[in-house]
Amino acid sequence: MVSLILIACSVALPASAPLQATDVPVVPAPAQEDEVEVVLLEHAYAPEVAHTLQTFLARGERVLADQRTNALLVSASAESRARVKRLLVALDMERSGAAGASPASAPAPALPSSVDSLFAQAERDLVLEFDGPEDTLSMADVARQYARITGQHLFYTGEADQILQNTRSGLASSVTVPAGEVQSFFEALMKANDFCIQLVHGGRTRTLAIQSLKTQARSTVKMSAIFIPESEVEAAGRHPALMFTTIIRLDNVDVRQLANTLRTMLTDANTQQMLPAGDTSSMILTGFGDVLHAQVQLLRAIDAASRPEARTLPAPPADEQALQSEGE
Repeated sequence: MVSLILIACSVALPASAPLQATDVPVVPAPAQEDEVEVVLLEHAYAPEVAHTLQTFLARGERVLADQRTNALLVSASAESRARVKRLLVALDMERSGAAGASPASAPAPALPSSVDSLFAQAERDLVLEFDGPEDTLSMADVARQYARITGQHLFYTGEADQILQNTRSGLASSVTVPAGEVQSFFEALMKANDFCIQLVHGGRTRTLAIQSLKTQARSTVKMSAIFIPESEVEAAGRHPALMFTTIIRLDNVDVRQLANTLRTMLTDANTQQMLPAGDTSSMILTGFGDVLHAQVQLLRAIDAASRPEARTLPAPPADEQALQSEGE
């Protein structure tokens, strides 16, 4: 189901017909290569959604709400606008509650059919051996061997390259990783040494970027999060060095109050995020795959425990009631 309409907004207005402040929200002049799009919402309340989406935009990018038309004006780069559209596909559907008719003119942005399909299967086992009794493997060595057996193209800046070369793997002994476990092992080792990976390019020339979380890149790593449906969260749990964003619906709790209560559990604002989704009963979560999976499990448990039937004590069986009566 598609629940949004996109309208191009790059219209040149003649000087003789200036807009009045009461006509539309004022949108700041976009930076070079930025464009403005208008998104009409069918179900969600634009001002609430605008406040939530602003946290997913880079510095200088804006999303503003026109309450009169219940529309969003998004002034951002093509990458950021694509991220906003993916989020809105889920956010604007939440209030409808079920599938139904929707405009055919706005195809939903493509989501990965499976998180695991983002990565090529290793052709053979990953063998990490030491030259001596101590760890002589750098993380740069590990990355090169991973790329060799998976066919993944790796990209990193000079700063990240230097840190990779200077960081020992931390392994206590040589290890052979089965081909089916190479991806999760590689990510776990990267994460343990304060590195993360980002999907730079998909397709046949799939390219991954390696970022050091000890550099300024840490402050922008959330912008690379891949949006996935809630059904893919379990698969995301096998990718501890990759950032994801998902939306989970919680029908039995106040998501705003719950977000405030659990916010103290978020130990790193650069790599974790928990936001109420506008005026819906949903929560937007961002984090590394393993952390995101754990958070979703916790939220599901809280929501299940908050159901009315879960809070009501069941009546004792008839024979137990009889025994209680006799005792009285």
